[in-house]
Amino acid sequence: LLTRLSEALGTVGRLKDAARALEELLALGEERLGPALGVAVRRRLGDLAQKRGSSAEARRWLQDALERAGPAAELRSERARVLEVMSRGALWRGDYLQVIALASEAAQ
Repeated sequence: LLTRLSEALGTVGRLKDAARALEELLALGEERLGPALGVAVRRRLGDLAQKRGSSAEARRWLQDALERAGPAAELRSERARVLEVMSRGALWRGDYLQVIALASEAAQ
């Protein structure tokens, strides 16, 4: 329910409220969310932070998501999504070499 609320709030431009809903979801604890949802929520928080222009916060959430995804096979697709969001941030900064590196890693 909180993920859908966050999506709806993000769609209408209420990015801070969308992030707050996801932070409430994280507060439930990893054991209740499971690894895939935990990574997905952190990825979405990073994406929202990027859209708000908060690069440092975005990096923190995305790096955390990437570390939690790790090399686990069952989290491979979520890891690729995190790398995609990271590459979009690099593209917005004009760091094209980083875009290529992240996109290549996501494709593996």
